[in-house]
Amino acid sequence: KAGAAYESLSAIPEFAPLPARYVVRKLPSPGDYLWKIAGYAFVYHNPEAWTLLYAANKGTFRFPSKPTHLYPGQVLEIPSIKGEKREGTWDPDKTYKPLDK
Repeated sequence: KAGAAYESLSAIPEFAPLPARYVVRKLPSPGDYLWKIAGYAFVYHNPEAWTLLYAANKGTFRFPSKPTHLYPGQVLEIPSIKGEKREGTWDPDKTYKPLDK
């Protein structure tokens, strides 16, 4: 039984696939914003890539000309920039392999 359990567990990947979506959270000030989200290691690991998030999600903004106005619960699509596979929505309980800088 131990061998079967080991085989089952070894088939589980060490990291979850990078997320394809991110749900904006209400955080203590200053909260979530595109610069911060793009800087997360599981997004782009580069805050300056915030414009990619903006371009991909402009239609979801209440005020498209104001990319700083995010609202809690807003779902942002995270497009691939290096051909990386992305799926699902970011989950704080999962471990993601950081995207290379």
